[in-house]
Amino acid sequence: MRDQIAFDKIDLHLIRVLHTVLTERSVSRAALRLGMH
Repeated sequence: MRDQIAFDKIDLHLIRVLHTVLTERSVSRAALRLGMH
C-alpha cells in the first residue's frame, strides 16, 4: 500500500505536459505549444 503513487500529490502541470506531448506526438512541438522552447 505504501508503494502506490499518491495521485492526489501529482503536480497538475505534469499532467498538462503529458497530455500535450501525447496530443502532439512530439516533444518538440509540445514544448513549443507550452511555451517551453
